[in-house]
Amino acid sequence: MNDLSLQVRAGEILGIAGVQGNGQTELCEALMGLRAAAGSVRRDGHDVSHGAPRDRLRAGMGYIPEDRQEEGLVADFPVADTLILDVYDRPPFASGIALDLEAIWSGGSGQPGPTVSPTSSNDESLT
Repeated sequence: MNDLSLQVRAGEILGIAGVQGNGQTELCEALMGLRAAAGSVRRDGHDVSHGAPRDRLRAGMGYIPEDRQEEGLVADFPVADTLILDVYDRPPFASGIALDLEAIWSGGSGQPGPTVSPTSSNDESLT
């Protein structure tokens, strides 16, 4: 791609669409730091071009992969673990290198209520 410039304002969602094989996947991966690319990516005036995908997510960028079943979840994980994939290393879900399973299964609220808990067969059950 040459001379591409996109501006997304607060509240807007940018979607990239096209015929398979025309580069939309590669563009999205480059924007999120999943693929090396020339140029720059700026978020709220700050250059995030050299940031890891985690840094870009924390800066407020989002990414929905083309193949959500293959790239968007970990099928063997309980639902609660899948929901925190991008924040698993931050409070309230972690303390140092240890995960706080109670916080994960309560959705981080620390309050009793709907939780997701694993069963022995890795199926999820709502309680």
